[in-house]
Amino acid sequence: MLPPVTHATIAVVGVLLSSDGLPVRSQGQASFQECPNEANDGRYQRSWDNGNKRVRGDCLAGVAQGDWKSWHQNGEVWYKRSFIDGRWDGGFKSYHENGSIFAKGEWEDSYPIGVWKTWHSGGEMRSKGMYYEGDAAGCWKTWHSDGSRASVGAYSAGKKVGTWYSWTAIGQRKKEKFGGTKDEGRCWWHLL
Repeated sequence: MLPPVTHATIAVVGVLLSSDGLPVRSQGQASFQECPNEANDGRYQRSWDNGNKRVRGDCLAGVAQGDWKSWHQNGEVWYKRSFIDGRWDGGFKSYHENGSIFAKGEWEDSYPIGVWKTWHSGGEMRSKGMYYEGDAAGCWKTWHSDGSRASVGAYSAGKKVGTWYSWTAIGQRKKEKFGGTKDEGRCWWHLL
């Protein structure tokens, strides 16, 4: 299980992102993005009903290739990402409808890797943690929209391990214990 999904997930052409802006893999499979039938080669571009741009990218041999960009209906950028032979690869950024950054991370061969960060629509940090081979790993921290801490704990292979602490918006603390070894549940905050 990846970091908690608090609302419905959204499809971002081939990969699901939680409402928290974090990657959600189904059945442990890497995503492979095929282009729509009418765009086997060349530029793929679509617009919203209101005429604003919706998505733009290039296709080669029937799969997504290079830099792709998508927009919200209001014209603000929704996300920027790159593909190599139909697989997500390289930097990724997504944005709230108000234009503020929502999520930032890296992809390699369609798996999220390295440090991922998300923000609330007001610009406050929402979450920060690591992905290893597509799964949440190591220490994760989350914050409420007012900047106060919301949770802290560790993941191993996408599952919560060790002791997790969470705080309500008014500061009440809750402690939960999960399985895993002592080393799996240890947080190495200096790496974040």
